[in-house]
Amino acid sequence: MPEISIVRMDWEKLTPSRLDVIGQNFPIIIVFNQQIAPLDGARIANPPQPLHRVEMKHNQAPFETLSRDLRGRLETSRFQQIGEIPTGDLAQFERQRMEAHKREIARVRGEMEERIEAIRKAAAANDNLAGSLRIYRKGKAPAKAPDAAFCTTATDDAVAIGGLMQSADFLAWAKMKAGTRVTTLARTPEALFSAITAENCVIVVDRATNLWTFMQAIGRDGQFAYHVGPVMSMMEAREPYAAARGFESWGQFEVARAIGNVDAEDMRRLKDVGIIDLAGYQAAAARMASQGYDKAPNPAAEQVLRFLADEAAGHKLGQSAIDFRKALDAREAEAQRKIDEEAARARAEHARAYPYVAVLTCGMGQGHINILACFAGSGSSRVDTELRLTTDNHSRMYKVYNLKQAGEERRDGFYIELPEHFHLVAQNSHETLMLGLEVVARDGGKVLFKSQAARFGVVSVSN
Repeated sequence: MPEISIVRMDWEKLTPSRLDVIGQNFPIIIVFNQQIAPLDGARIANPPQPLHRVEMKHNQAPFETLSRDLRGRLETSRFQQIGEIPTGDLAQFERQRMEAHKREIARVRGEMEERIEAIRKAAAANDNLAGSLRIYRKGKAPAKAPDAAFCTTATDDAVAIGGLMQSADFLAWAKMKAGTRVTTLARTPEALFSAITAENCVIVVDRATNLWTFMQAIGRDGQFAYHVGPVMSMMEAREPYAAARGFESWGQFEVARAIGNVDAEDMRRLKDVGIIDLAGYQAAAARMASQGYDKAPNPAAEQVLRFLADEAAGHKLGQSAIDFRKALDAREAEAQRKIDEEAARARAEHARAYPYVAVLTCGMGQGHINILACFAGSGSSRVDTELRLTTDNHSRMYKVYNLKQAGEERRDGFYIELPEHFHLVAQNSHETLMLGLEVVARDGGKVLFKSQAARFGVVSVSN
């Protein structure tokens, strides 16, 4: 049976419309026999689909009307009866619920007292303990989430504060997502307390000495109260701090920091080739230098990883890492040379096949705005025009909807590649913009033809 949420309501408050609201907010509804007669026992019902509120115009429904309405609702498809509870068990369920509630209150209160004492002791000893407070004005419910009001002054406690912020306990307590960052960094505790009194801080994460100061000041102020959240020592904070940055452990993070300029992904790749500590990294760098592969005093992880890959591959061929790299570079250079030669040959063949380029412009004067503007009708007539291109006895007409198939629009015009023999005709449709046409020789860039046309004018060229 699913977890049961017991809903106890006074007779005066239980109306048909209220039943709909309960059905929306609680997955399981128990209707008590003492309140709703003549139902036999307590009916457990589950709304299988979202309910629609049914507004009732009466405030105090007669007992028989409400009972009949409720019975009808429980028998409709909106509710599925999944069982009954004997009336005598209801009191026991209620007692158990109340006792569990009292135990939870006592647990939370005891946990808060322990955290307050930990902060007090750490502040007195000036220990590097990080803690958290949720601040709220008295008489006003605490905010459920910090949103953009997450504050600290701890600029020198990155590990303790950062680890606490990314720990599972803190994220659950603060109702925050992993990766949330500080939104307000105050320079002094006084500045942060000013932000608190201005209600610009919902959650404060700081070192214990500052938190204790805030707690005392809040107590003297009398307008605010606080809940104490998780606290964490520097040692406890190390693992969540490293995990939040993608490292497998604090030890791995320390190795990365000792190597310098190495991130979590680099460390994973180094681990894959057997390097898990600084000594292993230094030994690989020393071999790399001794073989003349790279003699940089502080080689980057990427270079060491490449050396190790070449070392392993070369070993299989009876070669040193540097000999393997030289041979590989030579093969790659030869392959790239062939690719470049083929590309150059293809460009030359294309240039021979299309020795001319037509450049159409549509704009004010000699400028270009957008080629479609000179073919899509404008003004009162709204008449579209077209471009016709004939090459090698093959003629094709381009209209507004397929004009871009004829060429390529660039910042300075619309480019159409032309073969040796062609005939191009284009008509301008725009009432103010000018349609321009230039034909340029691909070899040398000489302008061979140039013309412009106003509205309904034609530019035409043949070869």
